[in-house]
Amino acid sequence: MSSTKKTLVVFGGTGLQGGSVARYFLQLPNSPYRVRVVTRDPSSEKAQAIASQGAELVRGHLDDADSLASAVKGAHAVFLVTDFFTNVENPENEAAQGKRAVDAIAQSPTLEHFIWSCLPSAIEATKGKYDAIIHFDGKATVTDYIEKQHKDLWAKTTVLWVGPYMQLWLQMPQMFAPQKVVENGKETYVSLSNAGPEAVYPSVDVSRETGKTVHAILKKGRELAGKTVTLVGDLEQTRKQMLEIWGKIVGKDVEVRQRTDEETMQYLASLNFPEYLQRDITQVGPAFQEFPGLFLGKNAILASEILSEDEKLATWEDYVKSANWEPLLSL
Repeated sequence: MSSTKKTLVVFGGTGLQGGSVARYFLQLPNSPYRVRVVTRDPSSEKAQAIASQGAELVRGHLDDADSLASAVKGAHAVFLVTDFFTNVENPENEAAQGKRAVDAIAQSPTLEHFIWSCLPSAIEATKGKYDAIIHFDGKATVTDYIEKQHKDLWAKTTVLWVGPYMQLWLQMPQMFAPQKVVENGKETYVSLSNAGPEAVYPSVDVSRETGKTVHAILKKGRELAGKTVTLVGDLEQTRKQMLEIWGKIVGKDVEVRQRTDEETMQYLASLNFPEYLQRDITQVGPAFQEFPGLFLGKNAILASEILSEDEKLATWEDYVKSANWEPLLSL
């Protein structure tokens, strides 16, 4: 029976996005795919955990072209995601890694569908006003590379724009979560940002939603070739609304405060962020506030439109209720 299954190759299978994809297909009843996870270290605890669920592990590194060619051999579908934060010291390398993987994937004669998880071009979406958001634009250059340099592959490609992770409040609390402030004996969790309280943050529970969205894309097949799908759970939720929902559920007083761009840069410098990343993150909030349709693009299709009626995307409220906030509250 398994010999009739096609092969789905998942990059980043030990991370949030790729892990969601791998787990979804491993747990899917009568899945048409066997799952192959590409990992730098097959012996790692996370890799072994996904292997214990039935995934095939192959060693591969986005800096090693030969390992990538071996990893995608015989693939019928490929899910690719790159990680900006592992390239912080050399941000241009993320795009180079993406292009290197694309070159290998394009050579696979068995390939039927390629899903490239990335982000929209901030430069294009903001008409050049916000030009330092490298962690968006680096990925966007890979999309452009596929379309212009690998036209045959582009005819099999679906671009997946994944919105800001709801998990970021717990993953990177110093950057994204409200901070505990005690003033006159009163404890308040304060959200500090250079974006205003009405700035829209189209977030997504990436661990829960990526797998089922990839499944929906693969079921659509060539219908979504050359198209972009946007994966966000809450399209219109503001920074203030997110904070108020969180405060109500965890039982904490909350407050939104705004700081200047200069204060934001100074704070990021205190976290030892390189200067280019200080500029990058400082531009994100204002870009989201001024261009709330940043994740919609010209012709992007909402993931909710291709999912079945019983596969509703989680809201921020759903995520807050399900997450363990003790690590944040104990800081």
